[in-house]
Amino acid sequence: MILNISYNNKKVKNFINESLGKAYGFIERIKMNGIGSPKLKIKDASMDVKLLLDVNSNAKSCNIEIRPKGILIHFKSILDTYGFVIPFHKLIIFKGDKNTVTFFCDTEFIKITQDSNASFKFVQKVMDMKINYNSGKNLYLI
Repeated sequence: MILNISYNNKKVKNFINESLGKAYGFIERIKMNGIGSPKLKIKDASMDVKLLLDVNSNAKSCNIEIRPKGILIHFKSILDTYGFVIPFHKLIIFKGDKNTVTFFCDTEFIKITQDSNASFKFVQKVMDMKINYNSGKNLYLI
C-alpha cells in the first residue's frame, strides 16, 4: 500500500506501526548495523508509483527502512514523501538482471538498481530478515 507520509497524520502512522511494527530503537539499530538502505535508483515501478514518480523532474530514487514486521520504501514526488508499506508476509523479492532487484507486494512493485556493494549487502539483510521473520526468529537482535 502506498501512503503519503509527509504530514504527521496519526491514522497513517498507526497503520504503518500496526502493519510493520514500531521503528527499531537506538540500541537495536546499532546491533543490526543500521536499518536503512543507501540511496537506491528506481528503474521501474507499478502504475500507481510510476504516476507519482513521473510528476517529479528529479532523479527517481528511494530508501528502504527495515521494521520488525516488514519494510517501508520511502520515495519523493514533488514536495511530498510517500511510503510503500510491505509486510514480510506479503513481500516477494525477485532478482532480475545482474544489478536489479524487484520488491513486490500484492499488485504493486518497485524495481531498483543495485550499483554499490552496500546496496547488495542491504538487500541481503532484507532477505535474511524475511526468512527469520517467517521462521519466527530474529537473529539480528541476538
